[in-house]
Order: sequence, then C-alpha cells, then structure tokens
Amino acid sequence: MAMVNRNPAWARQEEALRGLDLNTIIPMLWPEAQGPRSDGGRWMQWHFPNEELKINVAPDGKGFVAWDCRSGSGRINSRGPSTGTYAAMLVQAVEGRPFPDAIQRLKSAGMLAEGFIAQPSSTQKESLTMTSQSGSGAFRYTYDYSRPYLPVRNYLVGMRGIPEWIVKAAWDAGQIQKGYGPINQHYVLFPCRDWSQDDTTPHGPKAVGALKRWMDPTPPNNPDYTKMAMPGTNKKAGWWQFSQDNSPKDIVVITEQPIDALSVMAAAQQLGQPDQIAVIGFGGQGGVTEKLVSTGTHIIIATDHDRAGVGYAQDIEQKAHRLPSIQSVTRCLPPQGQDWNEWWKADPQAATQALKDALDAAWEHAKDPNPFALHQRISDLDR
Repeated sequence: MAMVNRNPAWARQEEALRGLDLNTIIPMLWPEAQGPRSDGGRWMQWHFPNEELKINVAPDGKGFVAWDCRSGSGRINSRGPSTGTYAAMLVQAVEGRPFPDAIQRLKSAGMLAEGFIAQPSSTQKESLTMTSQSGSGAFRYTYDYSRPYLPVRNYLVGMRGIPEWIVKAAWDAGQIQKGYGPINQHYVLFPCRDWSQDDTTPHGPKAVGALKRWMDPTPPNNPDYTKMAMPGTNKKAGWWQFSQDNSPKDIVVITEQPIDALSVMAAAQQLGQPDQIAVIGFGGQGGVTEKLVSTGTHIIIATDHDRAGVGYAQDIEQKAHRLPSIQSVTRCLPPQGQDWNEWWKADPQAATQALKDALDAAWEHAKDPNPFALHQRISDLDR
C-alpha cells in the first residue's frame, strides 16, 4: 500500500484517511479476520474468531458498521465506534484505541507516513466531551450482560493475578462488567447493589451505582478518568459483593475495592474454602454503613494498610460493636503501605496464610459466641 504523506490541514488529512480502502486494511492489521464475503447485498462482511466482532464494509470500501452484540434491532460495538467513515475510526472500532493511538497504529503498519499528524474532527471532540461530562445526578448507567469478556479477563487475570475461574464466575453472576462508550470502554465496572433487598434482576438487586477501574495498560491522561466510581453512584445505598453462589455467608470479608475482594477470594481458593465466605468492596470513603457491616455474623477486615485503611477498619469495628448480630471481628490487613491485591501478587503464600489465621479465628469465635467477648476483642484491636 502506498504511503500517505502529511497534509497540513485537517480537511486534507481527513481526505487522506478516507482514501485508505478498509477491505485492504483489515487483513493487514488483523490477519485473523475471516472474509470478505457478501452480506447478501453489496456490503462485504468480515468475521473475527469466535464471532467476537463483525464488520460490514460499505461498497466503496470507505464506511463500515462494527458490532459485537445486539440490542433489539440495533448493533452495538462495546470497543469503540459502531459506525465510521475512514481508517482511523476502524482501528478505534476494533481495538478500542484513542484517536491518536489509532493514527500511530496506521503509521506503524506503513499505511501513513511517520510525519502524518491529525487531530480528531470537531464531531469526535464533542462526542468525547459529552460522554465525559454526562452522568451527573442520579445513577443511570444501563448494564448490558452481553459485553465482551476478553478485555476484562486480560486485565484481571493477566495484570491483576486473579484466578480465571473467579473472574469468570463473577462475570457470569453479573458482578463484573465492561464499560461502554468512548471513555467507559476503558474501565472494568463492578455494580454496587443493596444486598439487603430482595432480588429484582437475574443478577441480584438493582444496581445503585458502580465502582470502576481503568484497565488499559496505558494510564489515562485526564485526572477525571482516575475516579473510582461511576457518576451518580451512592456508596451509602449499596456495595459490591460476591460469593461463589451469590448467596449470603456467615463469614464476610470487607475490603475497600472489588479487586482486593477478588484477591481475598483467590486466597480462599488456595485454602479450599472459596464457598465459605462472601467478599465485599465498599469503595472507600463514604461506603462503610451499619447495613454493610451487618451482612455477616463474622467480619474479617481486609482494608488497605495505610492511614485511611486503618481508619476504615476502626469504623467497621465500632459499627460491629453496636450490632448484636455480630459475633466476631478480625483484622487481616496486608503489610504496611499495601492493599490486598498488591499483597496477593507480591506474596500469595503469606496472604493465604494470613487469611487462614483470620478464618480460624472466626471459626473459633463461632464455637464460643460470648456476647462479652466481641467487646474485649475490639478493645484489644485498638491497642
């Protein structure tokens, strides 16, 4: 394919991008794609392995429609644009890359000259701005349980060290989702629910918000994108929770973030006891409520080992002190300066042993539910 030289004006650069034939680009960038074959009309269709993504290319080779799931009669692409008119948008649609990265991808493949410089069109800029500023007020995020699993798996298993069976079980239970849209597609989402309510959906009570974590290897360049809750999330109204069969457990392990909770579940798996506990990620500041603490009869605290985490631990202990249903409270904090996921990745053996000690203490307290013992244990923890 001929190299495209740099044009100083965006209008001319956009024209150059539109000049790249999409049916030629697809097999060069993604050799695993199968096609092209007719969709029954003049458009040509490409299929990615396991039907993970489909792309229809317009008769002129310039426009496209991409989708990985359907919503009614509509086609939705959770990775990026569902429709587009030139090569960079196609890269965004397939790989979920920001626009500058899509340009660099085309340069690396020799389809654009190294000196080619382009900026997003005004319509793209408006779309990104509207997306980043939307969502104020009540939580309104709509979940779609057909979102692709692979990017979430790559992040939680490949980068965070969570065993795949745990990630897949939480995914199947609707407790892990992939974000949708130009910005949110870069996040893994953890729905927060009021688990004291009766189930109103197949996956549990209706979500009152979602905690989130940026899952791309490249950190975001906007500080707003590092916030760890979706706009409108009410941490006092619900929390992220997971158990092996999505049912209540006597022993509840409370962490700050869902990734830490999944790490605790990984340690429980090593002990052969993943079915014995429920894990909670309350989202940090504003998330500790008596309703949350009352979810179990034996509470294990696994907050971060920093000033804020120790403060949360003390808050949980004080709330447990006021709840007659709580029989024991045990701390299982990571080493100083770490959270549970960092501990799990750095020293899984030590993390697993610490959880074993905490579980043994909970079971021992269960044998002797002395109403005065909890008060004494909490006093001991504060020393």
